[in-house]
Amino acid sequence: MDKRDGSHRYGPLPELVTAERPALYRDFTVEEFHELHHSKGLDCKSLVEKLML
Repeated sequence: MDKRDGSHRYGPLPELVTAERPALYRDFTVEEFHELHHSKGLDCKSLVEKLML
């Protein structure tokens, strides 16, 4: 998969996610991150909330 095509997903490292320590954030693409970021301007708190599980 070519990471430059925008389809690469970023998220929690599978090696660090366990039943006792579940992921707090969902996977996302760079394109999705930019869309979320620009939808609320510079309000980073709402961006983080949108990525939380």
